Amino acid sequence: MPELTLDLPSQAVRACLVILEAKAYKLRDGNLVPVAYQAHNAADVIAVLPP
Repeated sequence: MPELTLDLPSQAVRACLVILEAKAYKLRDGNLVPVAYQAHNAADVIAVLPP
């Protein structure tokens, strides 16, 4: 699925962590509103870019 592809060019001197954060939203009156209770959010290391 190309829409889920993320290209990250790196020219860092040190290794870099790429962290993906997913935030929970709910639909209220036709608008997306962030969920106030942060426990529904998630983050994960998806890549380690070498120096």
